[in-house]
Amino acid sequence: MKLPEGPYSNGLLRTKTEPYIGVVPFLTASYLYDSENKTTSISDTSGKKADMTYSGFTTTSVTSVNSNPISTIAVTKNALGDIQSKTENGKTIQYQYDSNSKTTQIKDPEGKNVNFTYDLLGHKLSQTTVNTGTTTFQYSVSGKVLEQRNANGSFLTYQYDTLDRLLRVVGNASNGSTQTVQLTYDETGAANGVGKLTSIFDAIGKTDFQYDARGNQTKIRKYLNQEDLTLIFLKDYDLGNKITTLTYPNGSVIHNQYTPGGYLTSITMDAPDGSSSGQPVVNYVGPLAEGTKFKVQRTVGNGVQTNIYFDPILQKPTEIVTGIDADVYESLTYDYDLAGNITKIDDLRNPGRTQTFQYDTFNRITNATGKYGTEDYQYSDGGNLIKKGTSSYSYGGSNQHAVTQIVSPAGIKNYSYDSSGLMIHRDGDTLEYDPMGKLHRILTSDGQVLTYDYDYSGSRVRKSNQGDGSSVVSVDGTYEVSFRPGYSPLHTLYVKGLSGDLVSQLSLESVSLLTNAQFENSEDSTIAGLFLNSKNALCKGISKDCKEYYKNRIYKKYLAGLEILFSVQHGRIGNQFRLTIISLFGICLFGYLGFSILNSKSFRMLDSLRIGITPILILSVFMGFNFFSCGLLPGTSNKNGDPPWVIFPSTIPVDTPSVSSTGTSSGGNIGGTPVPGMIFFHPNHLGSISMATNGAGKPISGGSAIGTSFVSYKPYGGILRTDSYGPDVFRYKYTGQEEDKETGLLYYKSRYYDPEMARFLQADSIVNGESVSGSNLYMYVDGNPLSYRDPAGQNALIHMFNQIVKTMIGFANKNMPSKATVEKNVRAIGRGIDHGARVIGRGAAGMNHNIQARFYKQLHLIDHAGRAVMRSVDHSWREVLEKSTRIGREMGRGIDGAVRKILSGGTYSRNHGTRMWSLDHSITGKFLGHAWQDILDWDWGKILAGVAIVVVVVFFPEVILAGLEIFDLKYLAGSVIASMIFTAAKLIIEGMAGEEAEDGRPYNTN
Repeated sequence: MKLPEGPYSNGLLRTKTEPYIGVVPFLTASYLYDSENKTTSISDTSGKKADMTYSGFTTTSVTSVNSNPISTIAVTKNALGDIQSKTENGKTIQYQYDSNSKTTQIKDPEGKNVNFTYDLLGHKLSQTTVNTGTTTFQYSVSGKVLEQRNANGSFLTYQYDTLDRLLRVVGNASNGSTQTVQLTYDETGAANGVGKLTSIFDAIGKTDFQYDARGNQTKIRKYLNQEDLTLIFLKDYDLGNKITTLTYPNGSVIHNQYTPGGYLTSITMDAPDGSSSGQPVVNYVGPLAEGTKFKVQRTVGNGVQTNIYFDPILQKPTEIVTGIDADVYESLTYDYDLAGNITKIDDLRNPGRTQTFQYDTFNRITNATGKYGTEDYQYSDGGNLIKKGTSSYSYGGSNQHAVTQIVSPAGIKNYSYDSSGLMIHRDGDTLEYDPMGKLHRILTSDGQVLTYDYDYSGSRVRKSNQGDGSSVVSVDGTYEVSFRPGYSPLHTLYVKGLSGDLVSQLSLESVSLLTNAQFENSEDSTIAGLFLNSKNALCKGISKDCKEYYKNRIYKKYLAGLEILFSVQHGRIGNQFRLTIISLFGICLFGYLGFSILNSKSFRMLDSLRIGITPILILSVFMGFNFFSCGLLPGTSNKNGDPPWVIFPSTIPVDTPSVSSTGTSSGGNIGGTPVPGMIFFHPNHLGSISMATNGAGKPISGGSAIGTSFVSYKPYGGILRTDSYGPDVFRYKYTGQEEDKETGLLYYKSRYYDPEMARFLQADSIVNGESVSGSNLYMYVDGNPLSYRDPAGQNALIHMFNQIVKTMIGFANKNMPSKATVEKNVRAIGRGIDHGARVIGRGAAGMNHNIQARFYKQLHLIDHAGRAVMRSVDHSWREVLEKSTRIGREMGRGIDGAVRKILSGGTYSRNHGTRMWSLDHSITGKFLGHAWQDILDWDWGKILAGVAIVVVVVFFPEVILAGLEIFDLKYLAGSVIASMIFTAAKLIIEGMAGEEAEDGRPYNTN
């Protein structure tokens, strides 16, 4: 991939080339300026052009594509440079400011205002909108918010410590109820907790944090008081502070691998009992050239592959093909208008599902045609949805952007809100909120009572149904536990990939959770345990029986036979790491043999050769272990055992409802509830899950459902039940958000969304003053649900597949290094390796000093014991070799005599041999004699020490990782392993060199 370039002239940017593949740039923009160095034109090779004209304080920009105008924006500023008005395609937003250029008013195209007031220091004192009423703020002398009071009478208070760190948040509801969040810092029991937040108490329980030396959270422990349940997450990071390993509460582990460019390229999984490791869950590859087309590939563990073909200039998907082997599950093509909006999704496999779309000048969808029929959409100037298909919307009351009534052929639905813009009545349902302003309870018109509880961050942790006693606790959409009377708790973990891609879910009924007891050892006892009693150190973070875990990881993985070292699976070496080490030592051994044959001065020649060889070997090992993860860490690329989707195949109970159903099958599970086993998800371009497959790569089926898995969506996220099939066994659907099937709502993290209404139930907390509809706080993605998604309910982002393409090609990476930076970094690699080696050496020396200082007596005993063992082994080897020498010489003389007698025609005699056949004059004999003497002279202490290091590196890398983890140095594993390899090679070579002749001359065979 080529990196962007930007030639300048007289300090002005003239051309800019975006990242591209191959030789020919995809997109190059050209800039023109007037005599005052104001930009007058920006045009690029896609045909897009923006022409700017200036008149006083007004700048007008006309954007066109291939000479066809698509937008006109006029911006007027005052003398201070503050924008006074912005007119986009005829709709105007106006702004007012105070003397400090703080925005005091935003007026939308309908004349509705958002007003702000400030104190003399610029702190916002109040915010008034037509959606939320007036919210006021109070501040401390240091500028920290002390109180936030809302229009509905609720308010929040904040307390801080002497360092201005937040200590307490108290929510006060208008009915007098309260809720408290308490924060604690600097606790001594938390690793690297000085200066860090170490624990939080909230309404659902307690959350603890631990950190590495760079401030990354390495352990999160969440205790849920109602369930008396503790969930522990462990994380490791690389030098770029990206997560490389995530351990789930049930002990399952995923490993993330990244490209040098920094984007996620693959995820592998380890089973909690160690019987399966390194199993690829998802791989992202690309960009790839396929003829004249470009694509990126998404391949999940069961072999199902999604090819995302894209326009290299627009970076937009043009075709999506999903399938396995010769089976094609989905084949879609995408058409766009000049503004980049999707105008057609052509289903090549099922033409009846083809959809077409139309838009207005503000890129809001106005018409959609598909299997759901034809739906028209109309909007007010300020973004209120007035018509959606056969439904008409009304807005009334003080909250002028909130829907109060929807009339359709199915009937009339009424809605009402409180003075802060929170929906409190929804077509017969009553909605109640907690003191923090989060939706807490829904009393449905049919008598159900649904409750929702949140943690300190506002994330929903618990969802309960009082009617059937079921509940679900979830942590950040990563791990959940489902409770249902009469059934075992069901634990489900979720694997998420690039750009929020939901890849798979694994649900298990019988699990062993990580416990506090596994982390209670102090640093001193852990260090001592690593040398004297390694159980505590090595069993840390393992939820299963430790002995069984390492039996699976070691016996099954490493001692099952030599074929494991050389096995080829799926077209690649099964164990690259071990093959690398074996090759390295093979080179060492062949080098020794070569030096002997060539009569080199024993190993003195290595002194000159190692100067040139060492940097090459260091660079290769460093690159191999640290950049490309060739199997050093457990679970990174070397597969072991059966994959989890084979060990835990998905099982669909007979009472599982169909996705085509709006509720439950009589007396059965609620739709969307996971079932035991592992399944994989396959999203559309928005990230909406359209299909789920089992471990064999086939769409799931079973339960009360008809057909195999497929979910069909309408433009604003409603599920087309008449065209959706298969069992409903996953919660996350439209744009990857959680569906609450009991209510038909989608949980968007910060608030709730009704896909049938196509509006949020609560007002947004963020006002986007730059958008024509930015003051409409209930609108979904500015009316363009085909191109955008809203991951957290607060901001519209480009759809998922577009984001994946941009990320993988480099457009989305704003930190992409320049060509000069890359060259500089390459030149610095050598210096960095040398510096890194010295740092490791100094760190090892310091570590050695600290360990000796703390455990001198123990290490002294270990040292004496080790020396005794090594002397015993060395003496035993020498005795064995001496006996072998005598036996070998006797056998050699016998064989040699027999051969000579045959070749001499019977004239040779051991007692009277001939000069021609004399062993004393045989060059070969002399060479073999010298070689055998070399073996006798080897320093077997060094050789065995080197072999011991090799054994640890090859078969027990977990021991090394456990030791590094104690000092928060796990990210240096690659460099430490490389150092150990060279140390082992050095010991073996020096041991084989033995004692040279005093004059240093080579053996003389003459």
